[in-house]
Amino acid sequence: MQTISYIKEGKEVTTNKLSHQFFGTRKAYSIKLDHLKRKEIEVLENVELLHFRNFNFTDTIRFHCQNKDTILILEDCNFENHINFHQGNIVLDKPSYIGSFPDINFFNNDEVELILDDKQEENRHTLEKCYTMNSRVKSLTVTGKMISSCIKTLSSVEKLHLKNLTYKQFRNGAIYVISNVENIKIEGSDIEEFSLSYWCKNLEIRNSTIKATHSIDTRGSNVVLENTSLKAPQIISCKGIYTQDEKLYFSTNDSEASGNRKLAETSIISSLKALTSQAERSCQIQKEQIAEEVAERYEETLEDYQRWLRYDRTQRDYYESEIEKSENAIKGLETEKREVMNNVNNCLKKQKIKTLVSTNKK
Repeated sequence: MQTISYIKEGKEVTTNKLSHQFFGTRKAYSIKLDHLKRKEIEVLENVELLHFRNFNFTDTIRFHCQNKDTILILEDCNFENHINFHQGNIVLDKPSYIGSFPDINFFNNDEVELILDDKQEENRHTLEKCYTMNSRVKSLTVTGKMISSCIKTLSSVEKLHLKNLTYKQFRNGAIYVISNVENIKIEGSDIEEFSLSYWCKNLEIRNSTIKATHSIDTRGSNVVLENTSLKAPQIISCKGIYTQDEKLYFSTNDSEASGNRKLAETSIISSLKALTSQAERSCQIQKEQIAEEVAERYEETLEDYQRWLRYDRTQRDYYESEIEKSENAIKGLETEKREVMNNVNNCLKKQKIKTLVSTNKK
């Protein structure tokens, strides 16, 4: 049965499609064509919640919530190829699609919840539903069965919650969202992919099985693992690298936890490598510090000697000048002495001559 429910100004109204088209459409939303001639359902600003159940939307359609806090739920609805959601908090509950390769886009939606129920197709490449987060999403929740769907983000997701999700690899892989998420929580899920790289700030996996045909890489995250199995040829964590195709089981009960013990072993190897590297760095640092101290002491002593040398040279120049002055004074005195003696001798000669002359006259 096709029904529409909405909550407006605190009052809940539920009606079937026919009576709603005749009496209630304008109360909750309006239908018009946008500039690309696509049908647009615009949810009115004072509508707190709008819930479509068992509807067929047979053409490309655009949903727009005037109020970004409005909750828009589409349950068991059938869609054509393309759907765009603008604003509002969106819940897609077991959607189905008519056309091949449907494209579902989200713009400015704070919270998005996908409750999927993908069917196993005979030709697995017939349908690939692509859910694209085109702007920052605060919370993205994915539950159910994910076989022929992919999720990707063109912007970041603050919180990704995979809950009770069965996900099997489809074509070249699907959960592209992993690389753009800040916090990931996985619980009660069975996930299988070619390669999984959980490079996020915080990663929490509980009561789940994660399998990759190539590798599982969690080294970029703060990781919490509880009652969880990881299986891949290569499991990489911040504690080390485990490279055997064997399932690792992580549990709060250590007697059951092969993964905890194995990563503890690799942690010892990593710790030894880290200690060796740390010791080498410490020796290098000490060597550089000693070299700096020796250089500083040598420079201080050198500066002292240079200061004394400059002082001695100044003193030497002073005394050399004084010696030169004294030598010049001595030379002057000797010259003066010779001149005086010459004068004395001349005077004595003159006196002697006078004496002789006086004596002869007598």
